[in-house]
Amino acid sequence: MYQLRFCILLFLLSNASFFVAAQDHSKGNVITNEFQIVDSDLRADILFIGGYHGVHNAKGEFALAKQNHDFTGYIPIDGRSDSGYVIVNHELMISDPILGDGGGMTVFTVFKDPFSGKWSVVDDPKGKYRSVDFSNVGGTLMNCGGFQTPWGTVLTAEENVYSDNYMIYKDGTGMTDTTDFVVEVFNGQKVDQPIKRNENFAWMVEVDVKEAKAIRKNYNMGRYQHEGGTVLPDGKTVFLTDDTPPGYIFKFVADQSFDFSVGQLYVYQQSEDGLSGQWLKMPMELDALINAQTTAAKMGATLLNRTEWSVYYNGKVYFTETGRDDTEDFFKEPIALGAKMALHLKEVDKADGNEDDRLFDYYGRILEMDMTTGALRVYLGGGPGKEQFLSNPDCLALTYVNGHPIVMINEDLNGYSHGRVPAGYNQKINEIFCLDLSIENPTIDDLHKLAVGPMGCETTGGRFTPDGSTYFVNVQHPKTDNQFPFNNSVTIAIRDIDDWIAKAVLGQKLSKTDQDLYNLKNNKVLHFNKKKAFTVFNKAGEIVYSGKEKVLDFYNLPTGKYQLLIDGKLRPIVIE
Repeated sequence: MYQLRFCILLFLLSNASFFVAAQDHSKGNVITNEFQIVDSDLRADILFIGGYHGVHNAKGEFALAKQNHDFTGYIPIDGRSDSGYVIVNHELMISDPILGDGGGMTVFTVFKDPFSGKWSVVDDPKGKYRSVDFSNVGGTLMNCGGFQTPWGTVLTAEENVYSDNYMIYKDGTGMTDTTDFVVEVFNGQKVDQPIKRNENFAWMVEVDVKEAKAIRKNYNMGRYQHEGGTVLPDGKTVFLTDDTPPGYIFKFVADQSFDFSVGQLYVYQQSEDGLSGQWLKMPMELDALINAQTTAAKMGATLLNRTEWSVYYNGKVYFTETGRDDTEDFFKEPIALGAKMALHLKEVDKADGNEDDRLFDYYGRILEMDMTTGALRVYLGGGPGKEQFLSNPDCLALTYVNGHPIVMINEDLNGYSHGRVPAGYNQKINEIFCLDLSIENPTIDDLHKLAVGPMGCETTGGRFTPDGSTYFVNVQHPKTDNQFPFNNSVTIAIRDIDDWIAKAVLGQKLSKTDQDLYNLKNNKVLHFNKKKAFTVFNKAGEIVYSGKEKVLDFYNLPTGKYQLLIDGKLRPIVIE
């Protein structure tokens, strides 16, 4: 009887969709133990529940899913926005003989029903939910943020740096293998260099999503508290963040587009006046990059306070700096080695009246970096607005609606004081906001609330389908006494989000007209009134982009001249 009830509940959940009108926490309304969406016209489908759904490993063995869902990737099948692979990080360090020690990732195939519009997880011959195999790269742990590549892989961020094997062994509850690991290849060169097992974590790891298998650890991107990343349009340059107080901003430039196996790592240094900046070339030696933060400090790099996710738009990278309530004396050592605090943090330091190695940075902010000049500025500071409150922004996700760049902002509160939660609450209450990124100098009141997470959780893992119609998001580590399933980590798909953005954020109807097809200068996105089959050719006549979509995103193509085959006609495109 128990098994029958379990199967019935599983069937109901796998076919469930929901909506809940959200309360406004800034006005002191009640926060619930469910995921709350602001608009009752929106629907959300539950796709993946930690600790509940069963996951298969590469051998076909079966175990309950890991918890702590963080990064989410969506890899479209044949360019489609209604069918693809979803991959989810697990920000954990646990011992698991079936799914692998540490954190890891889970992959599943999703499909959107054309009649009901509901998303569901479909069967796969290798298992409905599959764990990614990291055995060939020495395992993985604490998989936090990450990024997708233009060629359909993802890079998962191993966030935490551990100083010895005892910390990762965790009395047998963490990484059970603490033997030395041999790095066979570093930056394209055969090295066969043994390193301690703890030193084999805190890297970016590239993953083949379809095959659910790690490709390589990118030792050339450095070892530090990896969080997010953004691939710039050239397909070679990657902007990388460092989630620690203090952390740095790194940039990796590959030798060849669409291949990160060989390249050069840089670290950011802000100018004295803050109007520009430069990228300092890191030594491309494994020993130096194992201790990338110390190496960067000695080079005089610029210190920031827990940088998180990032997006690229129109020559600029926007990234979150989530802050920390008290950095204690964490800035002291890198400053002594030669690093310098970013100018905006010096202003925060003056405001709190403490010494130059300790900050009270309660709200965090969104920063903007001009990738041409290196100028860094506060784009949107956290704190109170007239009607709402932005605290500790973390995950970012970008889409385009009616030609407007739209960024979704997920909170991850560091604390409960200073107005970040309603009076009487002493736990995380995190919200999701939407912002038109074309606003040059936004305020808190330019934000539009999408949802409120269940009590205790972090909202994260934001990811849009290519056409912008669905937004995937994770509920991570909610209170365990919340209402099921929100007492577990949950992956959710919110449908028709582009219609809501057009209406609630832009005050428009979703555009049904095609845009100019010839000159793509600032906005490298084309919108059509329905899905259309297309093929893009470069000057050599090679296919560089194809599929069937309502929205064509050309940001990952280098500048130049192309031909677009659509509606039976070959049309010229110039990407500037």
